[in-house]
Amino acid sequence: SSGGVSAPGVIGYCTYTLTDKENPTVTSSGILKSTFNNIAPVAVSDEYSISSNNNLTVSVNPLENDHDHGDGPENTVPAGKKIWFQNALGQNTAIKFDTIPAGLNFKAEFSGPCPEAYARETCYGGNIEFSVKNNLSQFDYPVKYSVFDSEGTESNQATITLKNVAKNTNTSSSGGGGSMGVLGV
Repeated sequence: SSGGVSAPGVIGYCTYTLTDKENPTVTSSGILKSTFNNIAPVAVSDEYSISSNNNLTVSVNPLENDHDHGDGPENTVPAGKKIWFQNALGQNTAIKFDTIPAGLNFKAEFSGPCPEAYARETCYGGNIEFSVKNNLSQFDYPVKYSVFDSEGTESNQATITLKNVAKNTNTSSSGGGGSMGVLGV
């Protein structure tokens, strides 16, 4: 064994010999065959507050809460191994947005083509700034996304919920109809 990380789908063989403890002349040998499969990364849903105090704008990095348990915690991954899919410049561009609500703009720090099977789509990374197009909006904005690990395996779908805490503060208007009389001289 080289001690290196095996690529997904690669078949590995290992020989072994078992020796009887009581009678060391009795042995049995064999070959083990194994196939290594990549475990998909995990995208975790997040919620952020937006309000008129922050101009209905928030900057997030979805990868901070997402993980790839198949490769182990980030601090135990061998030096030089990438956790997340990266663009040609070596920047983490592992986020693929599945739905962006119509009333929302976004700007990403990094972008590039998604991995192989999704190469026609754009993936994003780094800090991502979301801003609501209408600053009078009182709606929440769910953003659906998934992430890719360094092997190009896609995660589950998760949601970034931009929870709008701006409330309708118009208390001076009254509801209902009525009539107004005109008093003449």
